[in-house]
Amino acid sequence: MTRSILFLTLLSLTSGAAAGQLLPAGSQDLVPQRLSATQPKAVRALPSEELHYAWALEADANLSTTAPHTAESREFWADHDAADWQSGIRIHTTQPGALVRISPIGGQRSALQPSELIVERDGRRYGNASALSSVASASDLADGAVPFPEGTTAFRLNASLGAGAFTLQAPMADGRYLIHVFEPDSNSVLKLQSGRDAQLAGDALTIRAQFEESGRTTQLDRLAGVLTAPDGRSVDLAFDRQRDGSYLASVPAPTAADVGGPVPWEVHAFGAKGEVLRDAKTAVGITNPVARLSGSVEHLPVRAHGNNVVLRFGVEAASAGRYQLTGTLWGTNATGQLVPVATAQSAKLLNGNDGIELQFLDAVIGPAAVRAPYELRDLRLQNQADMGLLERRELAWRSDTSSDSDK
Repeated sequence: MTRSILFLTLLSLTSGAAAGQLLPAGSQDLVPQRLSATQPKAVRALPSEELHYAWALEADANLSTTAPHTAESREFWADHDAADWQSGIRIHTTQPGALVRISPIGGQRSALQPSELIVERDGRRYGNASALSSVASASDLADGAVPFPEGTTAFRLNASLGAGAFTLQAPMADGRYLIHVFEPDSNSVLKLQSGRDAQLAGDALTIRAQFEESGRTTQLDRLAGVLTAPDGRSVDLAFDRQRDGSYLASVPAPTAADVGGPVPWEVHAFGAKGEVLRDAKTAVGITNPVARLSGSVEHLPVRAHGNNVVLRFGVEAASAGRYQLTGTLWGTNATGQLVPVATAQSAKLLNGNDGIELQFLDAVIGPAAVRAPYELRDLRLQNQADMGLLERRELAWRSDTSSDSDK
C-alpha cells in the first residue's frame, strides 16, 4: 500500500471553491443530534500541528460496510452455593460431550476438584472416572497460557453419556462456585447484537436478541438482560418479542456525565427455552458527542498539475480538542464505473466552528486514472482524545461531472 504524508503548506489553493452540503444521512449513519461540552480526559499527549495523510487503494478493494457484531452463544453460566452443590445441581445439554468449567467465587479460593464430583444421568450415578474426560485440575490450568481465575477446574462430560439432563453433586463443597457449560457443536444458539457498535451518549440504544434451534427462530420461555458500565454500574434490559420472532430492548444510552470515553459497555442477555439455558454477551462503545460535522462541504480547486481533489468539511466543536477526519474517495474509471481510489485522514485542533480538509492529491490518486464524478464514502469524525467515533456517514458527498480540479 502506497502511503504519503501530505501537508497543507505544499498546497496552493485558488479562489472559487465549490460550496455544497453533505448528502442526507442514511438510516445506518451515526449523526449527533445534540452536542456535549464534556471532554474526556486524553489518554495520551496530542500533537498541535495540523496533519494530512493519504494512501492509495486497489480498484478491487473490498470496502463493504461492516455490520454490528453478532454474538452467538452456545453456553451458559450459573452460580451455586455449597448447599446446592452438596445436594446436586442440574444442568441440561443439547449435544454430547459438553465442556464444563467450575470456578470459586465470592471470596472462595479452594478448588472444587473434578475428582470430588458424582454425576447422575437417567437415574444412574457415575464416578468421575467414567463420567468425565479431558480433566484439567486447578494446578493444570494455573500452569497454562490462558489466565483462569484461581481455583478453576475443567472437564468434558463423557460423550458416551449422551445429551440431556445431568446432576452434578459435590458432597464436600464448602463455598460458592460458578459453573460454565459450553457446547461448541450445539444447534441451540442465542444471538445478540447492538444496533450499532459505536453509540453516542444520550441516544437510544437498541439491543436485538434471537434464539435459534437448528437455524430456525424459536420463542424463548424467559429472556432478560443487563447493560453494564466499565465501573460496574448497570441498567436492566427488558426485551419485547417482535413479529419476526426476535426480541428487542431499547434504553437511553448513558448521559455524557456517565461516559468517560469509548471504553466498551457490556451487554449481557440470558435466556431459557425449557431447560436449555444460554448467556450471550457483546459490547458497545459509548462516546460523548463533543463535535459534529456542520453539514457544509467545499470542493477546493488546487493550483497544481494533475488530478487533485481537496474537500473541506465544516466541523462544529462544542469542546476544544484535536479531531480526526477520515474518508475514502471513489472515482469514475475509463469504463464509467465508480471504483475506490484512496483514503485520506486529517487531524486538527478545533474549538467552535471550523473545518478540516481531506486532501487527495495527484501523487496518490493520479495513477488510478479516474475522473469526475467522484464520491466520498465512509466519512468518520473522531475525537483524538480517546478515539471515540463522533459521526459516520456511509455516503457523504458526490461531485458533478465537471469537478476535476486540475483544469
